[in-house]
Amino acid sequence: MDLQLSIIGTRNLTRQIYRQLRERILDGRLKSGDRLPASRELAEELAVARKTVTHVYDLLISEGFLESRRGSGTFVAAGSALRAKRTDVDTSPVEIPERWNRLSGLLTSRRNFPFDFRVGVPDITQFSFPLWRSLLGSCARQLSKNASTYAEPQGDVSLREAIAKYTGFTRAVVCNSEDVVITNGAQQAFALISYLLIRSGTVVAMEQPGYERARWLFEAHGARIAEVPVDHEGLVVERLPRRAELIYVTPSHQFPLGIRMSLSRRLALLEWAARHGAAVIEDDYDSEFRFEARPLDSLQSLDQQGVVLYVGTFSKVLFPGVRIGFIVAPKPIRHALVVARQLTDWHGPLLTQATLARFIHEGHLARHIRKMRRIYAERRQELIRCLQESLVESLDLWPNVAGLHIAVSLKRGLSGDAVAESAMSIGVGVESLGKYGLALGYSLIDTGQIKEGVRLLMKTINTA
Repeated sequence: MDLQLSIIGTRNLTRQIYRQLRERILDGRLKSGDRLPASRELAEELAVARKTVTHVYDLLISEGFLESRRGSGTFVAAGSALRAKRTDVDTSPVEIPERWNRLSGLLTSRRNFPFDFRVGVPDITQFSFPLWRSLLGSCARQLSKNASTYAEPQGDVSLREAIAKYTGFTRAVVCNSEDVVITNGAQQAFALISYLLIRSGTVVAMEQPGYERARWLFEAHGARIAEVPVDHEGLVVERLPRRAELIYVTPSHQFPLGIRMSLSRRLALLEWAARHGAAVIEDDYDSEFRFEARPLDSLQSLDQQGVVLYVGTFSKVLFPGVRIGFIVAPKPIRHALVVARQLTDWHGPLLTQATLARFIHEGHLARHIRKMRRIYAERRQELIRCLQESLVESLDLWPNVAGLHIAVSLKRGLSGDAVAESAMSIGVGVESLGKYGLALGYSLIDTGQIKEGVRLLMKTINTA
């Protein structure tokens, strides 16, 4: 058989030949039963070493694409084209639940804007990566001495001790290292809780408006979402549906409106959950950045019945790529969470956990938070000043004492979607809250850019 293959350069010869032969089997140019040239013959034709061709043939034989017949040569294996059918087909007999088709269009990639008021991302330019690399290297050397086995699914004990101390001091969370389960960010924490508590049709009560990514995840597990309104005190407990088995709240800094849940409302929520046997997810995603008023104690610290699952993350205080979150859960639930963690991915990256533990224990986290609180406070003050001066006739500011963004409600019946789309077209990145207005973050934009960004946004609103 005259087999036309092309070789480019002298690098990756085995890979080049392997890929081209495999492609010819995939697209049918080499059919079942076709005889390939002898290895010596093909090697001479391609001007490569014979062992290179022999290695390619051996690989394809091991994968079932070729077969060797003693005394006859090497042939394309019977049925290999069918087994190697391309995966980029438009149809499949495998049925996916319709909810996944609905959710697939919700995930979008982030864009960059000259005036970036997007929410949910910290300013990583202020993070000391040289210090992090130094700690990472030290932990890597230590880990190399004892990395021959899987670790505990609950997480690195030193990190759990650091988190217990940190949350106890900053958020009055009542826990020790045994109460903490390390996760790959808050989203995995929500996923593990969903594995345990959500079945098809389970009613999950969520704040409206609320955190959409948590909603999508609950829906992906088959939950039926019950939207519960919020007012100036937070979630309206009286509007909780009687059948709710799981309640998701952001009491320290309601996402996205920024309201702080009052103490009386917190106590009412805990009493309702205990009476109805419902679990409460307390998402404390950015409470480290508080600029006004004394922080209220966490829901978890007020919980006397064991209904609260406290979820925290380091994505907002450090950088999203660290991918470390945690759950503080009541003992019966915690044991099940550890099992669920082991069944999904066993445990997180040991090196990152050990590095973060050192980062917290040595006081670097506390210093970084103090530094970022000063920076964010300056940007927040400038954003509020510009909004109050320029947009008072077009919008109202929702009350805000913490976090990394400010929510504004639009007047004159304007749509948040339309305004956000128009603003992005002129380089101003804002988040739409639909009928509730807009969210403007101040973590990614320099103080000096805020005034011009607000001016452009005002131009968009006035012409909408």
